[in-house]
Amino acid sequence: MKDRIKQILLDEGLTSGAFADEIGVQRSSISHILNGRNNPSLDFVIKVVTRFRHINLAWLMLGKGEMLGSEIVISESTAKPNPTIFSELLEASSEADVLNVDELSENQVDKSINTSRQVSKIVIFYSDSSFSMYNPNK
Repeated sequence: MKDRIKQILLDEGLTSGAFADEIGVQRSSISHILNGRNNPSLDFVIKVVTRFRHINLAWLMLGKGEMLGSEIVISESTAKPNPTIFSELLEASSEADVLNVDELSENQVDKSINTSRQVSKIVIFYSDSSFSMYNPNK
């Protein structure tokens, strides 16, 4: 992935520092990724495709397809999901066949689950290189 990030820098005419500023990460994070010391996190990838919406997510993450793809709209500033990305997820959540954990009998609940932890973000990747992101806490 570091080579694809370098390609973005070249195509956008940015230095690594300017790129870090553009996506809102520390400059040292970019340096570590470009030098191969660290791999980019999912949060990093989301910041890249949020700022550079024309970048193909499948290309960035997997090297598949062309660098430039259709625009993906992700809004980190608003906690509301964008209907163009989340419509399938929202439709599924309103259907009756969605599992309601509160309705599970005690025998159906896995006792090994640590109930003090809470889900902070769910990301679903589809075979057509699109993805959906859901934040239940916002």
